[in-house]
Amino acid sequence: MGLTGCSANTESFFEIEAVDENGKRSTSGGDSFFIAIRGASRVRARVSDNKDGTYTVMWKPELSGNYEVAISLFGNAIAGSPFTLHVHDHLPCAPNCEVKGRSLHHIIARTNSSFEIIYRDRSGIVCQAVELDVYVMPIGEGEEIYLWKAATQPNWGPEEDASAVREVNAIDLSPQDDKTKKKKKDALEKALEKSEKAEKGEKTDKKKSPTKLTQPALAAAEKTEKKEKGDKAEKTERSEKTEKTPSKPAQPASAGAEKTDKVENTDSAAKSPKGDKPEKKDKKADKKEANGDKKDPNNSPPPPPMPKTMASSLKSWEARNPLPGFDELEMQSCTSAVALAEQGLQLRQRALRVQVGDKPLIVRTGPALDSKQLGLLLPSHIGVVVEEHIAADGNVRARITFDETALLKLYDYAGSLSPPVIDAGPSVTSIDGSVVGSPRLPTSRTSRSPEARIGTQLTGWVTLKKEGKKLVSSRLKLEPTNREQYIQQWQRRQLNDKLHRSVQCEVDACTLISDESHVAFAYGGVHPGWLHSKGQVVDKHKVSYSVGKVGRYLLHVRLRNHAAAVPGSPFALTVTPGPAHYSSTVFAPTEKSLTGIVGEDPNAGITLIMHSSDQMGNACTEGGAIVKTTCVPLGLSEEQAWEIKVLTEVEDLYDGRYRMRYRSKSSGAYQVAVTINGEPVNGSPWTMKLVSSTPLLQKSSLDGPGLKVAVAGERALFSIRFVDQFGNLANPAGTAFKMGMAVTSELRKKVQDVKETAFEGVWSAEGTYQIHYIAQVAGNLELHVWCDLNGGKSERMAFPGSPFSVSVSAGTPSASASHVDGWTLEKRASSDKNNVLSKKKSSGEDDAGKIIAGDTVFVRPLIVDSFQNPASKINVDKLLAKVVRPNGSEVVLAVQQEVRQIKGSGSEMVYGVRYETSLSGKHAMHVMLGGVSISGSPVAFEVYASAVEPTLSKLLPPENGSFDSLVADYDKPSEIILRTYDRFGNPCTTGGLNPTGKLTLIKNPVDNTILMPNNHFVNTVDRKDGTYAINVGMTFTSTVRLQVNLDKNVQNGDLPPLVLKYTKKE
Repeated sequence: MGLTGCSANTESFFEIEAVDENGKRSTSGGDSFFIAIRGASRVRARVSDNKDGTYTVMWKPELSGNYEVAISLFGNAIAGSPFTLHVHDHLPCAPNCEVKGRSLHHIIARTNSSFEIIYRDRSGIVCQAVELDVYVMPIGEGEEIYLWKAATQPNWGPEEDASAVREVNAIDLSPQDDKTKKKKKDALEKALEKSEKAEKGEKTDKKKSPTKLTQPALAAAEKTEKKEKGDKAEKTERSEKTEKTPSKPAQPASAGAEKTDKVENTDSAAKSPKGDKPEKKDKKADKKEANGDKKDPNNSPPPPPMPKTMASSLKSWEARNPLPGFDELEMQSCTSAVALAEQGLQLRQRALRVQVGDKPLIVRTGPALDSKQLGLLLPSHIGVVVEEHIAADGNVRARITFDETALLKLYDYAGSLSPPVIDAGPSVTSIDGSVVGSPRLPTSRTSRSPEARIGTQLTGWVTLKKEGKKLVSSRLKLEPTNREQYIQQWQRRQLNDKLHRSVQCEVDACTLISDESHVAFAYGGVHPGWLHSKGQVVDKHKVSYSVGKVGRYLLHVRLRNHAAAVPGSPFALTVTPGPAHYSSTVFAPTEKSLTGIVGEDPNAGITLIMHSSDQMGNACTEGGAIVKTTCVPLGLSEEQAWEIKVLTEVEDLYDGRYRMRYRSKSSGAYQVAVTINGEPVNGSPWTMKLVSSTPLLQKSSLDGPGLKVAVAGERALFSIRFVDQFGNLANPAGTAFKMGMAVTSELRKKVQDVKETAFEGVWSAEGTYQIHYIAQVAGNLELHVWCDLNGGKSERMAFPGSPFSVSVSAGTPSASASHVDGWTLEKRASSDKNNVLSKKKSSGEDDAGKIIAGDTVFVRPLIVDSFQNPASKINVDKLLAKVVRPNGSEVVLAVQQEVRQIKGSGSEMVYGVRYETSLSGKHAMHVMLGGVSISGSPVAFEVYASAVEPTLSKLLPPENGSFDSLVADYDKPSEIILRTYDRFGNPCTTGGLNPTGKLTLIKNPVDNTILMPNNHFVNTVDRKDGTYAINVGMTFTSTVRLQVNLDKNVQNGDLPPLVLKYTKKE
């Protein structure tokens, strides 16, 4: 080891084997070898003679760098001298570090979890701790199968280019006596021999060796629990072996995808200098390490068995969240490995986060270089390698998952759409040599830290390595701001637990701060670490972290300053829910689920299912929480509530759900509260209701005015009060329960024979059912009320007291239903006092069907309700009548009401309107109910003038003339008009009279001529329209008096005399 590589400030050694001039090994000492070391620091070597022909050389370089070791004997250099080597810093080397612990693969959400890490330098020696980058990457949908498959492979370490390094505890070979030197030399040889046997799985005898050999675990082991009678566990470990030689440096295992330089690892045994005593360890542990584990080729101690609670939590969560297609994918991987081997390719599956270099990568749909292109993976973007195909020439094709925002889709230049114009630049050549276009690609978008995960995840194939050049880099470092946020989240979490505060601030912090994964990850750091170890080298350090959200993750553990992952990183981590917690368990039953049936039967009461959540709001998949519930009646005094018995039951379903049952014989409202570990859950308490749905008809009662009286056309009301066997008000529910009723005028009929009447029913209160019905027929009727618990399939069951006697009165009068059929002549007035017209008319000219002025017209309206029931007494203000006369005037008439006895059926109210006529002409009588004319209204009739009244009749002068300027012309007599009127002033419209006229001379200014039959005449003409023409002829100028008599049979038929003045004819 001392000539191949060592660490600064650490003693290293090598041996010189002396031979004679014939090349035969010397068996005695005494030779003087000279050691000259040149390099970064001045070093002085110490040579110890082992007295057996070998010499041990020990040296301790103080600084790292390149050194040259020259070995000579009496001035002659030995074969191979000078030897050149590189001394490394005594700092941790990622491939040689070792992490172990159950928390690398499974933790409980928000639980403070930790795993152990052992820092080793490039020589495999335990060294000081350095800072770590610890974070998780959620496995999103679509990529979870590939990532989970890759993360569970035995060679999943991201930094596997360097070989494994064994650690051999230092052996003190300082100058001592020959006997002591001999013993230590033998111990060293045996230690190296044991190391080789341990690699081959052979057993060694630990008791004969005072030294201890250990080999750090370079590949993480996947261990699953197999339950066998609750106390045995089967451990399975898969690792990759690499043969090593103690005196030669190890060769790289494969050409990795990292951008960093290759790491030169050595596998020489370390030897402790004088003063540094080897570590004391338990004999049992030494024996176990020396013998090794047959199932563990790396001889790493298996982890302790997983606690039953964690194992069951993991098992139940994985059962509810399986990975679909995982088994099929694993079978495909086995088939692909065989097929690739036949093609000369090596299959490697691992989860490795890489960053695209300066040039974009062509993304294709398959591993073949001629497969369809998806686009370009832009520089500086992050992806996760899940599968690699390694060719014999070192080229690597890989399946990679990446965010959709990192892909620049290529345009189809053969299509109708033209590509966008981009700044010209050098053509972009894909990894396989094809030219994909000539645009200048944009630089990386916003730089994202390794833990950033946004958008939809896509999968494609890219080239990672070509012609010995790596196109991606795995040297990723966590952003300082994100790392600080994870640390603050851990501090916040510890403070909340200490003060017993709500964790809502932790949940809010995931959305407010730049936690792009939103999983509430917290990092607690390394303990004791470099600070708390106070300069001392500590074998093991504890790394603490926690995750708030359940799911599958890749746990990354990386040396921060080196930007390199430790062996096994990223680890396939499963985060399962924690125990149920009251603060995040939200129980909000629906109103329907909080209503149940009284009783203590298994089907009675209320059953609720509560889904519990852990402190971070993750749905629990296991039971075990202390869940209690209480149920207290509401609205009762303390003594009354104490008498009510309520049965409560909580059943753990052992899948995160809890079934709660509540039963009681008493109906009513209850306050229900649920607690977890003595604290109420969110939404508690709430109110539930127990009702009864099976009434006893014998105990039910009916009440209400609708059982005795009703009004036709109006809603009548009565209620039914249901009671069950426990004395609770019952609410019959469901289609099996049917109510029925009938209102009939047929008395003493059976309930089965009556015709059902439509009604409206509503539950007005607890156990009270209100029925509204409308009766249509007025009179004394019977009301039948029944129910049918079988929905009409069984006989009707009448309620107690049914049928009920109901008196139904007529409803509100209806204008549309009421009507009037015409008029009748109630009383005829005397139209011919002197019987003049009767004497002159034949029997066929009787005017009995006519209304003569002075006659009384009678109208009888029929006022009924909407069902044609005669209306009872009506308010006079609502029933009105009016007559519109020929001259347009209106006369309001009073409506008379009277009770008319009906033979055998009581009495009824009748209405009548009387109108005494006086004005001739056409009349219209309106009968209105509530301001609206009833049917048949208005009633039209015509009134004729009555007998002539002499006192009202008039003599009118000739047309275009006057009584004072008549012309005396015998041949052209003067026509004087006689207009007749009846006693009401109506002009008569018929003739029939025989009027006569007589002249008397008053004065003759010319001579003394007297009236003679030959010098004047008076005759009359009947115009048949109530007017008469009286023709007066004169032969001389004179003033005469005309006396007219209407008829000789008319009493007092003389009209007032009229003076006429005649002038001479021109």
